[in-house]
Amino acid sequence: MRPTGRSAAGLRVACIKSFRKPISGRGGTSEHTRQTAVVREFATVRELARSGDPVFLVGDFNDGQDDPRAHCRLRGSMTNAFGAGVAVPCQPPARDRGVDHIFGANTSFVAADVDPAPRLQRLSDHPLVTATVAAVPPATVVPPVPPALVGTDVDNWGDDGGSHWDSWHTGTDFSVPCGTPVRAATSGTVEVDANQPWAGRWLVKVVTGPDSVATWYAHMQTLDVHARQSVRAGQQIGEAGARGNATGCHLHFEVHLHNGSIYGPDNVNPSQWLAQHASRTGAALPAV
Repeated sequence: MRPTGRSAAGLRVACIKSFRKPISGRGGTSEHTRQTAVVREFATVRELARSGDPVFLVGDFNDGQDDPRAHCRLRGSMTNAFGAGVAVPCQPPARDRGVDHIFGANTSFVAADVDPAPRLQRLSDHPLVTATVAAVPPATVVPPVPPALVGTDVDNWGDDGGSHWDSWHTGTDFSVPCGTPVRAATSGTVEVDANQPWAGRWLVKVVTGPDSVATWYAHMQTLDVHARQSVRAGQQIGEAGARGNATGCHLHFEVHLHNGSIYGPDNVNPSQWLAQHASRTGAALPAV
């Protein structure tokens, strides 16, 4: 189910997709067919997540009798309500109960629970799985990578002597795999500069105003937005890559408090800025 539009109260749209991994290994369906279905399900969910709206994938993953490939497919793009399993490739999420999961994108879970009563009372062959999500204010600051990968921040703003920059390192690097979703750290308008070879094919900026905060994103391998497009904080704008002056896959992220130039005085330490203003659930955009 995918609700559309916004209510009169200004509530955010949420995309909800039910999932049932087709037939367990004991059935007649081939493993190839099962994995093909999984890939299609996840591709649909990732496409929905690009809107920036909260997206939930719920249901029976039917992975109790086989290796947890479903969790691997979601690593880096969705969070499991029952733990940070997506941060550890191919490991079942913490406190997971059997085959029933709730994954989310563009949102943050604050609680999750499994009620075995329906199964014990023979009302269902599955427990009741529930989760509570945090409310996100309309104006937010969020990390530019999925929550499970925030810890990959190298915190190398201001470093000098590097072979890949002229003066000093003007941003921080998130050491994430190529293909990792890159998210707009704030709401704003997209600017795309295709004449900065150091950044790769595109240097992407999300600008909140003429003399206001601008965030920069470099080395991306794909771009999901276009110039002059309005985006919301947390909306996917592309995927991390290794283009331009890069020795490997990562996201280069900069913060300019007054939409200034690369070496301008308004270029601040993005790691500290995120630590002060961003959270998994979002924080109010600071006045500058």
